[in-house]
Amino acid sequence: HCPAYCPGGVQCPLVTNFHPDGAEIGQWPPSRECANTTRQCPCGSEAKWCESLGCIFKDADCPVLCTEQQKLCSLVDYTSEGIFLSYREICIDADVQCPCGLNTWRCPGSDLCLLPSQMAICPCASWQKACEITDYSRTGIPESGTMVLCINPELQCITLMMERGCLLRLSCPDPMDSSRTICVPKASGVVANECPQWCSAEQLRAGNETCTQIFLGDSDASVFKRTSCRTPGDCKPGLNTKACPSGAFLPVWQPCPLGEVTEGTVKQNRAVEVAKVFWQLKTLSPNWAGSLTTAAVRLQFALAIPSTMETSLVLLPGSVLMFQLVGEGQSEEGRRLQGASSPDAGSIPRGPKEFAVLIRMQVQQGNPHATEAIDLIGELEDRVGASIEISTNFIQIDGGETTAQPTSSFGPDGEEVTSEDVIFLVLVTVALIVLCCCICVTAGICFIYHRRHSFKRVLAEAMQPSQDRAPEEPPTAWQADPTDPPELGAEARTAMFSARFNRKNKDTEMKFRAVCKLLRKRDLKILMVDAGAGDDFGMLTARYLQQLKDENGVMLAVCTSDYAEKTASPYSSFAELVFAMDNHIDVLPLRVEEIYPPQPPSGEDHPFDKHGVAKGIVSMVMKSSVVFLDCRNKTEEQIADEIEAKLRMQHDTGICSLELLDIKIWKLSAVGSISWFAEAQGDLISV
Repeated sequence: HCPAYCPGGVQCPLVTNFHPDGAEIGQWPPSRECANTTRQCPCGSEAKWCESLGCIFKDADCPVLCTEQQKLCSLVDYTSEGIFLSYREICIDADVQCPCGLNTWRCPGSDLCLLPSQMAICPCASWQKACEITDYSRTGIPESGTMVLCINPELQCITLMMERGCLLRLSCPDPMDSSRTICVPKASGVVANECPQWCSAEQLRAGNETCTQIFLGDSDASVFKRTSCRTPGDCKPGLNTKACPSGAFLPVWQPCPLGEVTEGTVKQNRAVEVAKVFWQLKTLSPNWAGSLTTAAVRLQFALAIPSTMETSLVLLPGSVLMFQLVGEGQSEEGRRLQGASSPDAGSIPRGPKEFAVLIRMQVQQGNPHATEAIDLIGELEDRVGASIEISTNFIQIDGGETTAQPTSSFGPDGEEVTSEDVIFLVLVTVALIVLCCCICVTAGICFIYHRRHSFKRVLAEAMQPSQDRAPEEPPTAWQADPTDPPELGAEARTAMFSARFNRKNKDTEMKFRAVCKLLRKRDLKILMVDAGAGDDFGMLTARYLQQLKDENGVMLAVCTSDYAEKTASPYSSFAELVFAMDNHIDVLPLRVEEIYPPQPPSGEDHPFDKHGVAKGIVSMVMKSSVVFLDCRNKTEEQIADEIEAKLRMQHDTGICSLELLDIKIWKLSAVGSISWFAEAQGDLISV
């Protein structure tokens, strides 16, 4: 197809023809060579136009366009036997978790939903950090598939990699999180590798762009990529590749896509988007490991992906192939800006998620360039669909000029900030800090004074002769007979839910998160760590436990059969229960299963509890005399009612705090005993 001269317009691209069943036939010259915009160009037979994808098969659904406050969810539906049914795209609020398709399971803490047989690729709990580990040969070829290992959120994946011998890898910054590191092979075939250098926010403000160059040698061993931050005019194609108007680097022998032109836009926010496509393979090719880089590059060529995006191909556990795209996302605002800035170009703005949907569609329709790339790795399982996961990080970019904006010499209104202004701000800050310290010291003195006098009054009452007052009976524990009507007018105690978060207990977890919301709506102070807290999970757990201790709160133990299992995490339900026991925190067991008390796994094959320590802790805390709350076969409302009643029961905090040492104040009569008790309590009081 010879290029046409189209002054003031665009040259129409080759059209793709389809069979009535959606299978791709091939590409042919268009019936119209020039048009004012790409949208006015014709589509092939059995095809239609989509705003974000161009021409697609007529019976395929066009991807939905989400607003700035929404995100795209790509769902896959299956039969109960695990046979693929259909794809669905929906838009939901950006802060809401995507739903799952029919008969799929959610990977903990993410929007990715898979068949049960594929869950090996996401074995980690929602609070854990997943590390993808690949062992490479000296030439950068994977020696096995990528493993997914789980570590504590405060640890770095690089630590785990070093323990496994990261000698043949480079430790590089994670482009999505500067506080994390990733490992890449030290070599790509016969060429030494380099860490990908993504543009920082400051470099993006200066008008730079991330540039991914592709170098094509004479064999698969000499195919490699380089990612660096460059000015737009300095991003040159690599060996045996050429630059196309669409922004893609393609082989010199592959025609550039016609009618597609990259138009730069200035935006206040840049969405760094990561889109992952997951395919299930039936069999693996003999040389799959040596073909991963070549297959990834061919997929990039098949889609004509711009050089500003980075792609990779990884084989995960269970023969799941993952194609990842990282780059700037295209929002609805970006599409409007791009269309307004270049109405004649008629370009189709695409981000990683659009390319992810497009490659899935091309593979499903049998596009030869896409399918041949995947065939290098293995044969696709045609009964399983391709899942898509999308995540986004936003980078703040100043509006206006795309040149670097000074950040230290000028204020928000453009006025110069002088040294006198800085000194004034520092003095005001110091004054506020001193004022806060004075308030805190005053409050502390009042608290200590009140505590001293309250303790003395209690001790004085205890020292009075027994004939002056009627003998007292020891008060019952607050968990006493649940049939007694609680005094609901009393101030409620703080409570914290402690549960075993894993895939097995997902339904129970969601049920008690709903109970937590109901209790909070009733003005009760309920603590529960959010499953999506990420790296803050451990810090929140530690803070809540300390708050529970300081406020004489109650631990609400959701007693699944594996509750309190000892794991590698210092913030597990086992650690929470040990903390409660060590700090004399009241525990209210919530029975949710037939097995009670919990029987946490242990034994010689257990990696962390070979001697049944967890079972011993459970037996010590949940003694037969401790009354549990039976939550079986009850609704969230019923469970919330009973928990609220327990938390609002009248209790004497003074007596409870003295009982923590198993010493009853009313049994002490001698001055010597009182003196010993005062010494045991610390040095706050003296008698």
